[in-house]
Parts: sequence; structure tokens; C-alpha cells
Amino acid sequence: FSVWGFGAKFGPDEAVRHLFQCGDEPLVQGVEGILQAYRSVLYSGFYMSGPTVFLNVLQAAAVQAKKQKDQMTRSKLGYTVLLVCTDGIMDDFDETLRKIQVYRSVPLSIIFVGVGRNDFSDLKKLCQLSSENT
Repeated sequence: FSVWGFGAKFGPDEAVRHLFQCGDEPLVQGVEGILQAYRSVLYSGFYMSGPTVFLNVLQAAAVQAKKQKDQMTRSKLGYTVLLVCTDGIMDDFDETLRKIQVYRSVPLSIIFVGVGRNDFSDLKKLCQLSSENT
């Protein structure tokens, strides 16, 4: 599995990174590998930071899904699931909705999981609008 993070700074004076690899390896094995990759970031001294931009992580997942689609055969099928854990705040709603619509042709599912007690109305609206246009 690829494990990515977004919306973080790794130093007080650094720019916000909207996509970064979690862990030392680009691919990890199983749930334990995913958890270990996330833990490595959690203990690295990073700062969660806005603005929250989904575009980079969406694009990275779509590129991965497209590669899998191009390599598919009858005996080897591929599919990508992007799990986005978020506080619900997003600063790129319109562009995210547009990209989700563009990426319909690739074998990709996007699952948003809201974390915390923030207002998730934009996230709910995004999910509703993107599924209405399928």
C-alpha cells in the first residue's frame, strides 16, 4: 500500500506540504505497515496545518490507478482505493469536485472519513455532488 499524508509542516518555518510519503518506503505491507508508516510521521515532530488541499493526494491516487489500469490483463486486475481522513475543512472545494469528476474513468474509489467535531457540511456536499454526477 502507498501511505501518504497532506496538510502538514515539518518545521515551524516550512511551507505546508499538500502531499508527502509516510514512512521510509513508498509501499508498505498490510495494516501493520500502514500503521507503522503513520506512526513514523506522528512522532517526527510535524505540525498539522492548513490550508487543506486535497488536489495533490487525489492526483497521486489517480496516477497510481491509471498505471494499474494500463497494466491490467484478464489474469491481473487492479483497483485503487483512496482513504482520506480529514477534519472536514477544505480550501479547494470546486477544484476537488472537478477533479473527482475527471477521474471517473480510472479504477479509483475515494472514501472520506471525517475526524473530530468540525463542520462536515462541505465534505457531505462534495460527496453528494460527486455521486449525483456519476
